[in-house]
Formats: sequence, C-alpha cells, structure tokens
Amino acid sequence: MVRKVMIFSSVHRHDDSRIYHKQAASLARAGYRVELHAVADFDERVENGIRIVGLPSHRSRLRRLLAGWLLFRRALQSKADVYHFHDPELLPWGLLLKWVTRRPVVYDSHEDLPKQIHTKPWIPPRLRGIVSRLVHRIEKGIARRLSAVIAATEAIGEQFAGARKVAVIKNYPLPMPEMDGEDREEGNRLLYVGGISYLRGYREMIAMMDHLPPELKAELHLIGPLQHIDEEDRDPERLKEKGVHLHGTIPFREVPGWLSKGKVGLVCLHPVENYRESLPIKMFEYMAAGIPVVATDFPLWREILEENECGLTVNPLDPAEMAEKVAALLRDDRLRRRMGENGRRAHLEKYNWGAEEAKLLDLYRELTAERGKSMERKPFRIWLANHYAVPPNIEGITRHFELAREWVEKEHAEVTLWMSRFLHPRRSFITESERRQVQRIPGLQLEWLWSFPHRRNDLRRIINMVSFSVLFFFAGLFRKRPDVLVASSPHLLTGLAGWLLARLKGCSFVLEVRDLWPDSLLHMGRLNNPVVIRLLRWLESFLYNHSDRIVVLTEYQRKFIIAKGIDPDRITLIPNGVVVGSWKPDPSRREEIRRRWGMPPDRFVAIYTGAHGPANALDVVVKAGAHLEPGISIVLIGDGPEKDKLIRLKEEMGLSNVRLLDPVPKQEVYDYIHAADCSIISLADNEIFRGARSNKLYDYMFVGLPIVTTVDGELREIIEGNGVGLFAGAEDPEGLAKAIARIRSFPPEERERIAQRGMDYVQREGNRRTLAHRYFLLLKQLWDQERFVDSSIPERR
Repeated sequence: MVRKVMIFSSVHRHDDSRIYHKQAASLARAGYRVELHAVADFDERVENGIRIVGLPSHRSRLRRLLAGWLLFRRALQSKADVYHFHDPELLPWGLLLKWVTRRPVVYDSHEDLPKQIHTKPWIPPRLRGIVSRLVHRIEKGIARRLSAVIAATEAIGEQFAGARKVAVIKNYPLPMPEMDGEDREEGNRLLYVGGISYLRGYREMIAMMDHLPPELKAELHLIGPLQHIDEEDRDPERLKEKGVHLHGTIPFREVPGWLSKGKVGLVCLHPVENYRESLPIKMFEYMAAGIPVVATDFPLWREILEENECGLTVNPLDPAEMAEKVAALLRDDRLRRRMGENGRRAHLEKYNWGAEEAKLLDLYRELTAERGKSMERKPFRIWLANHYAVPPNIEGITRHFELAREWVEKEHAEVTLWMSRFLHPRRSFITESERRQVQRIPGLQLEWLWSFPHRRNDLRRIINMVSFSVLFFFAGLFRKRPDVLVASSPHLLTGLAGWLLARLKGCSFVLEVRDLWPDSLLHMGRLNNPVVIRLLRWLESFLYNHSDRIVVLTEYQRKFIIAKGIDPDRITLIPNGVVVGSWKPDPSRREEIRRRWGMPPDRFVAIYTGAHGPANALDVVVKAGAHLEPGISIVLIGDGPEKDKLIRLKEEMGLSNVRLLDPVPKQEVYDYIHAADCSIISLADNEIFRGARSNKLYDYMFVGLPIVTTVDGELREIIEGNGVGLFAGAEDPEGLAKAIARIRSFPPEERERIAQRGMDYVQREGNRRTLAHRYFLLLKQLWDQERFVDSSIPERR
C-alpha cells in the first residue's frame, strides 16, 4: 500500500518553508501519502496532494503543551506508517507514540535547544545554565529512543550522538528561477526576510539607516513577523521617516518577488551562542536570488561568504560598520553584481534543496523498509521489458537499465530486465565482448532475447517486433512469477505480451508509454492500411483500459491518454532523466576528442547525439551546414536507418563543416557532448512531436551546453522557459544555422548562466535517482494493493 506519513507541529504554521514547501512536498512528490497537522486558520484542506489539518495558534506555553495531547490523539487516529514531528515540547508525546504504535517516529530538530535556552527572556538568567543542561539530557535521552533524528545543521546533529539514526538535512532553499533584475535597478532596497527580534538585529538595522549617506536614498524592508518587539520600537510613521518599512508575514510564494527587488540582503544576528553554528535560510535565499549578503562575522558564515565571494561580514552590534559595508555595495555596481552572480552559482551547485531532498528520501526509504520487514517475507520482484533497452556500455536507451539498477541497489528489489540481442540503432546483434563488459549487479538479471534482424523499416522490422514479443511471452511463461510486470513501448506488441503474462502469472501490470502508437506512425505517413490502423487502435485502447497503471514520459502524453477517457489517477508522469553525479568534466578528454575530430581550439561546434531515423529530420541539420558562418561546424553522432542517406546528402552538398560519426556508448557520450559548444535537438515538424521530451534534453543540460531545438511544443517551452537555449523554427535549415550563430555570440558569462540553469532544471525535474524512487513507490503500491486491497487506489476498468 502507499506509505502514509503524518507530519505534525504545535508551533509552526502549515505553510512553513521547511515543513510544508520542502519536506512534505518532497515526500508527496515521491509518492507518499502525506498528512500535515500544523497551525492554521482553517480546519482541513488538500493542497498539492498534501492533506493539511489545522491546529489553533496558542500564545500560551501551557496551551501549546496541551496541544501535544490533541496531536497525539490525531496521530493514533491517523494510523500512519511514519510519524515526523518538529517541536521539542512534543518529545514526550513522540516517545509515547513510538511505544503505543511500534511504528517509526522521527524528531526534527531545527535549533540547538540547549544553547537556545540561554537566549530565552522568560527564564531567569541565573537558572538558564541549569535549565540548559537539564533540557539537553531530556532531549538527548528521548531522541535516543526514537527511530531517527533529523538535524538542520552538523552542529545540531552532533548533539544527538548515540541516536539510532541521525540525518543532517540542511534548510537550503528550493531551486529559485533566475531573476531578470529590472525591479532591482529601480531603487536601493535593503532586505531582511525572516522572524524579526532584537537578537536578530532589529535595533541595529534601524540605527544603520542613520549612518547611510542620504544621497543613496536607501530603503530597508523588513519582511517577517515581529517577535517580542516593544510598541514604541514599531511605530510605522517614525520608521518610515528613517526609510524603514515593516511588511509583516507574507505568503511564501511572494518571497521571490521581494528578493527580485533587493540589492543587498541582511542577516546581522547578534553574537549569541545559538547562532554561531546555525545556517540561516535567509542567507541562502539571498544567494539564490543573486543578491550579495551582509552578515554577522561568525567563523562559519565568514567561511561560506569568503569561499564563494558572495558577501561581506560585519560586527552586528556596530550600525556604523554595517552602513559602511552596505554603502560600499550600493556604490559599486560591478562588485555587487559579481557577488550576486557568485552567490547564485553557489546556490545552484551546492546550497539548494535538491541534495537535501535526496537525504530525506533515503531516510524514509530506510524507515519504511524496516516498517515493512515484518510484512514482507520475500523480496519484491519486478520484470521490466523494453525491446530497445541497452546497458550504458552500448549506445541506445539506457533508461530501463538505470531504473533497474536503482531499484536493486537502493530499494533492494529483484529485477529482471528483458532486452533484445538485436540492437535496433545500429542494426546488428550485441557481441559477446559487449555482453561481458556489462556491469554485473547482484539482484539484476539481464535476459537477452533473440529477435529477427532487419536493415530497413520494412516487413523484416515488423517480424523483428513480433519475434521479440512472442519470445518474451514464452520465455516468461516458464519463469518464477514476478510481483509487478512493466512493459514499455514504443510498439504495442511488447505491451500485449506483458499483459498476457501478468494475467497468467496473477501479478500487476504497468504499461509504460514511450511513444504514442499508432498516432506517431500515422502522423509520419508510415501507416495507411485501414485494417492495420483499426487493429492497432483497438490494441492501444485495450492496453490503456486493462493496465493497472500507465506511466508516461511527457505531459502531452498524459493529456492525450486522458482525452481517450482514461482515469487521470491511473496515469503517472515519470520523465526521462540522468544519473546526477555519474559524470564530471575532464578538460584533457575534451581536448583529446576535439583533436580526434580535427577541430581547432577556436572552432565552434554544435553537436547532435542519438538516433538517425525518419522522425529525427536530420536532413535539416545536415542542410544547415550550407548556411553556417565561417568557424562553425556540426557533428552528428549516432546511427539509424537514415544514416547512409544523410552521408550521401552531405557529400552531394559538398559540406566540409558537417561530420557524421559512429555511435558511442552512453557511458562515454557525455565526454563527446562536453567536447562541443552547443547542442541540437531535432524532430520532424509533426503535431505528434509537440509533446516530445527527448532524453537528449537532460543529457545536454547535465553537461551544461546551450540547446538549439527545431521542435515546437513541450520541448520548446522547457528550453525557453528555463533559459537554456533557443527555438530555431521547425525544419528550417537556415534558421538552425542562425540560432547556432546566435549562441556563439553569447558572452562566456551568459553561457555559464545557461549551464547553471540547466543543472538547476535537471536537479529539479530530471534526477534519475529521485525519479526511480518515485517509480518504485508506484510499483510497490500496486503490489501492496494485491495483498491488502487499499480502497484509496483507483481500479482499472
């Protein structure tokens, strides 16, 4: 069944950045059923797949403690698989919940509580040391008896040595889109975003405004709730005279808008022990927004700002020094912009939620695996069939091998991957040498099936499809039953064989739609027999209606299938992606490949990698060579039925600036892409390809190349919307050549920003590890449905 998570807090609001927008949203995207109980002014609602149940806000500490009893009762009623709470006052209730339910309970520690005690004004100073030591013993003692502790910093994590599991999950910002900066130039706005208190520099920031030169006309915008600020210190009229504006709490979605207007971000917290090792989210949000930071001169903060050259440090108790540093940034546009760009780069490379999300999902994977051990007496067995799947040492579709590897290594499943010995892209059989080079992974069984050889898209190609599907069916009949069977298109015969096997074996069946057959054939003019069309239409409808789940690779495919009357809840979008961290740039390798190509260092190279078939319209790419500016070349790497025709076209046109090279294994293709300066995605100008989302998109973004595409629709929207390339027009050789020339004219700084935006998108939408986990949870859900019958799961028609 779908794993259910209950996250709860008696203090934090339901829309808290860390709790809702990061943790709850990440778990929901990964396939968990998430229930969030937190402070809200409503009873209940569902947002982004998360059920939010409101809790009254209590100013009284006693009432907050009593709120723990209410949350404990709700937790028992929830019957979740994992409980995750966020406040130290809930520790006793968390321990009781662990004892009563015997289910995983996680304590999320945002602050160093013992040090925080020393800053509490309501505790008499003489008692703070005693209270701090007592709290530390209680917090650590209870945490050791829980299933896991999540710490917001390394320093906090060290406080829980001896706990069963400690995961340091930092509160870095979500990926933030690049800001154009137009609003930023309208005025000298200084920003502080977050909770506002005296210890967080409220008085000093206001006093700083008196030291700033009047000609700068600086404004200080304080965005966040006022905490224990005296009435005489919050008079709006008096503050406005100093150029200070109080905005109070604003919705999370409005924060980026304010960050786009600021020129300098302030995080001048007082030098108290609790703040020294903290990692304030506001500092990293400023960096993400591309604005320089002025921060307290703590050793850790200084190290971050100096290492990344993205800000200045100050004595937070000296308003004059603060004003001096701020004025220097406001006066020096080049310095301010350089620091902003450096901070933005650091955000994209390391200080973002992407890596922290992976750690969160890893922890939950461990907790739910432990929870399921008593329920699961045998390993989870998956069959995955794709006619054109290949391992990374061979050029072709590696999606299924990479998914299978993740499921085996990270999810501890047993996977059988059914593939063809006849390799479609190069029209030849795999060699024994190539098979021996395939990485052996315990738990992953590769089944290589014979299929009829062919050279062209004629009758032999049809026999090839039939032979693979028939052999898959008969070979599967005599194998041990899987728990879930996934059959992947493009052609529907693999799906039919998979459905028959699943029904005979009595397991769940998932249809993965990589291509919209028969529509793609019809739009390409490669199918006109009315009997065959009717047969394929019937088979398509049959598989859509009789599969337990449908997995699609693009949003267009999802909408297309919904339009055929299929329940949207039975369709899941799991796009292509890349294995982040599997490749690193090697300048010497780049130079070696370019020498092999015969390309001088100053030659600008546009590259295409992948299939050379009718759908790819590569004649347009070759013809673009006739329109290229001097000093530009195009390299095409790959194979397919159109390769010979393209070579003849190049020779007939006498193009020396176009090269067609042999395919390379997937594990080497990134080095070849890195040897180029921009990339090309080409498909025929056809309505059916408006919804394409080629895997090349992720490969090129991963390496950091600007992209030129001839494909209108979903691909164009992603490329232009994320600022990673240009649309050259559909099947327009001259337009393609002009777009490549325009990319060449980009300054190095812009190409670097394109690379950063591309990696940002890959981390957010194309991280194979995250996608594989989401896919696995879907398959596990189906298996649990077979065993336990969960009424929340939509049934197939």
